[in-house]
Amino acid sequence: MTASSGKARRTSPWAALAYVLALLMTLYAFAINVITFATNDYRSIVLQAVGLAGLAVLLVFVIWRRVPAAARIMLVLCVLANLYTLFDAGGRRLPELQVEPAAVQAIAAAHAYIRERGSDPLGAEWSARHMPDGTWSVMAWHIVYPNNSGSSRFVPGGHTFYTVSGDGKVLEVTEGR
Repeated sequence: MTASSGKARRTSPWAALAYVLALLMTLYAFAINVITFATNDYRSIVLQAVGLAGLAVLLVFVIWRRVPAAARIMLVLCVLANLYTLFDAGGRRLPELQVEPAAVQAIAAAHAYIRERGSDPLGAEWSARHMPDGTWSVMAWHIVYPNNSGSSRFVPGGHTFYTVSGDGKVLEVTEGR
């Protein structure tokens, strides 16, 4: 209520739209961060979460004075969730996602193994993890639906594990189920 008119001030439609957009961006960035933490770390997805969280925080600062006081409570929660995403994904997880040269060599060994058998290694998404025994566990998710995005490109069980030795030889192949 304003002192001069006695009526409540209305929120502009643009501020209301920006408010909803900030909420949705926050939920999406937070969900991306939590999902990639629970599954496999993909650098591009984590970068997307960091970017959305940063944009949502900037949007909150732009619309802060244009929304009612009750909506500001939700915006505070949005900023807290986005700051968590920025510090968790951006500060802790992105440095962990740097590619090691040895991981690239292990993936290249699995690529060569597939090419020797007449298959196409480019129709997969690859990741490698160093195992305690000195070998590399290389996982290839076979892309079944290349026109889709995200996890809808794959099918359950559409992956293969390759155990690669330190000198680049494929020791074991385990198909997904």
